[in-house]
Amino acid sequence: SLRAWPAAPNWAAEEPSGLNEGNMAIHAISQDSYTATWNTQQNEVTLRGELRLNDTTEYAPIAQLLENGMEAGPLVVDLRGLQFLNSSGISMLMRLAIRARDSRGSLLLRGSKKVPWQSKSMPNLRRIFSEIRIEIE
Repeated sequence: SLRAWPAAPNWAAEEPSGLNEGNMAIHAISQDSYTATWNTQQNEVTLRGELRLNDTTEYAPIAQLLENGMEAGPLVVDLRGLQFLNSSGISMLMRLAIRARDSRGSLLLRGSKKVPWQSKSMPNLRRIFSEIRIEIE
């Protein structure tokens, strides 16, 4: 039987309306169930919605956004609005933590106590990278 593949991510780079901050850019991936945005000025990646992608291939555009953030300097990843992340997504965060550890980078993950998977799964990333900063509020 044929398998239906999800539509390709809708990439967009845009200047925030109403702000004149020089070369500040927001890079975004948007699908029906989630958005991933990278604010280059603050070097913050925000994930919102539900991420239920199948494998590393489908997570590759989001992983690349996170990788670009790591290369740019200290990275903040805001997960507070991410209601669901499957095991493939957790693996993506693990690879990010390994990348931060190996490059001696700075990584801060922000989560919410209101989202059950975050307080359960995010602290486990310290097993990979003991210096990762995790704020669950």
